[in-house]
Amino acid sequence: MMREYCNLAQQEQTAKSPPLPNADFDTGRPTRAGEYALADETYGEWVRKLADKKFDNISAPQRQNILAFFGDMSKLPVDEEEKEAKNLEKTRAALEELRNMQAPVVKEEKP
Repeated sequence: MMREYCNLAQQEQTAKSPPLPNADFDTGRPTRAGEYALADETYGEWVRKLADKKFDNISAPQRQNILAFFGDMSKLPVDEEEKEAKNLEKTRAALEELRNMQAPVVKEEKP
């Protein structure tokens, strides 16, 4: 996995934008909530911090990535702190707010 990542990263320097898989390099599986404690913690903190700032300046790809990671929240996080009621409640509220907000509009740059 790491070798594949390095090859893709090196291609980034020469290609426009190679598709990088959103995979957990420790497990090789797609990145999803409830699969890996560190990912649960990172995404949980990220979405709560974004919510604290009313999702100001969030990009459409970031929004899509976060929503894809959490899915329908059917799987509980593996990380112990993320399982705590206060964090779980804040994360669910942040996700609801994110789902209900209009997707950000990407402005085209003029050459």
